[in-house]
Amino acid sequence: MAHYLKRAFGDEPEILVFNDLRLCRKGEVAQIDHLVLHRWGLILIESKSITGRIQVNEHLEFTYRYGRKIKGMPSPFEQAKRQALLLHKVLVENASRLREPDCAQDGFRYCPVFVRIAIADHGVIDRSKANMPELMKADQVPDNVSGVIRQTRQRMIERKQFPWELTRAELMRVCCFLLERHTPDTTSKAAGSQIPLDSVSPPKASHAKGQAQKPKLTRPSNLPVFLCTHCHSENVAVKYAYSYYLACADCEKNTPLKLDCATCNAVAKPRKRGKEFFAECSNCNEWRLVFVAK
Repeated sequence: MAHYLKRAFGDEPEILVFNDLRLCRKGEVAQIDHLVLHRWGLILIESKSITGRIQVNEHLEFTYRYGRKIKGMPSPFEQAKRQALLLHKVLVENASRLREPDCAQDGFRYCPVFVRIAIADHGVIDRSKANMPELMKADQVPDNVSGVIRQTRQRMIERKQFPWELTRAELMRVCCFLLERHTPDTTSKAAGSQIPLDSVSPPKASHAKGQAQKPKLTRPSNLPVFLCTHCHSENVAVKYAYSYYLACADCEKNTPLKLDCATCNAVAKPRKRGKEFFAECSNCNEWRLVFVAK
C-alpha cells in the first residue's frame, strides 16, 4: 500500500503521505497505517493483509474465509473511524499553533475526514450481501484517493458556508506537527517484524562456469525473535495457508510473516527445509536461517 501511494503522490507537493503514524492522546493510541494529508482534508487508509475472501453483511459485520474456515473479524471500518476521531481531536486541540491567526475556518472543526479499507491485491471481496464502497483492493486505493481529493476540493470551492482549506504554509506546519507527535511503539520489535538479524558476512559461494550461482547459506547463532502482533507472545509457530504466517498458541490469532534481508534490507521470501525456515533474498542470493520449528 505504501508503494502504491508513493508512486501516485510522491511528486505531488500538496499531497503528503504518512505510513505507520502512531499518535497518543490522554492514554489513547491511534496506530494509523496510512494517512493522506492534503489541503482540503484527510484520508485514513486501514490496510489488511487478507488474501482470502472477505465479506460484509447488511449489518456491516466482517467475516473472512481461509480455505474452508469462515471466521468473524473486528470491523476495520470502525477501527479506522476511531483512529480518525482521535487524530481529529489532536488537530482541533492544537489548531491555534497550526492555523493562521486570522483564519476564519474555526480551526479543524470542519476538516473533511474520510476512511478507506484496503486488502491485499490477491484477496477477494464478496459484495453479495452488502456493498461497502470504502472497502477495496490496495491497487484501487490511489485512484479512489485522487477522486476524493478532487471532489472535496470542488465542494469547498462551491461551498458558501464553512469552506475549509489549508494554505501551503499550514499544510507544512501540520506535516511537521504530526512528525513531532509520532510516538514509536516501544515494543515495535513485537509489532509484526523480527528483531534485526546479526550482520554476519558469510564467504561467497563459488560457482562453476556455465552453472547458476549457488545461494549463500547462513545459520547465525542468534535467531530473530518472532512475536504475535496481538498479544506479543513468543509462543508462535510458522504455518502455511496460501502464504506463510505466524500462528499464536496463546491468543490463537495469526500474524503475517514478513521477512527482510539482513544485508540489503530487501524483501525476502520465506523458504522451508524440514523444521528450518529461511529468508531468501533474490538480490543478495542468500538464504539466512530465521526460525526453527519445535
